[in-house]
Amino acid sequence: MPDGVPLLRQFKVFETREPARGKPGRFHVGVYLQSFMCSEVYADFHIHRWRRMVSFVLSGVFQEERPSFLPGRRFVVRKAGDVYTMGAETVHRFNAVAARTWTLFFMFGRNPKQAELGGWGYYPP
Repeated sequence: MPDGVPLLRQFKVFETREPARGKPGRFHVGVYLQSFMCSEVYADFHIHRWRRMVSFVLSGVFQEERPSFLPGRRFVVRKAGDVYTMGAETVHRFNAVAARTWTLFFMFGRNPKQAELGGWGYYPP
């Protein structure tokens, strides 16, 4: 990210134990408090390692971009009090993040689509 600033800080609230092989299990559950430090500087989108996610925006505001099946791109503004979900197929990025933006992020199960897409990471639009 710009000048070495991290994208976000995560604080683990709760997480089930992972199997010995080091990968989240099918019934993995995790809860993280996240503080966003800056916007993503890359034009690429990313996918998560989780089957299902629910996020509660506790403070601040950000603009999320998700590719659309319709021409163009879909932009959504998320602000304090909003709740949003993502599934295994959700690909997105953060375009703009206000200072002091915090979310409570719940994740459930390993993403089976991850192997098809080449794993967690960034993908061109």
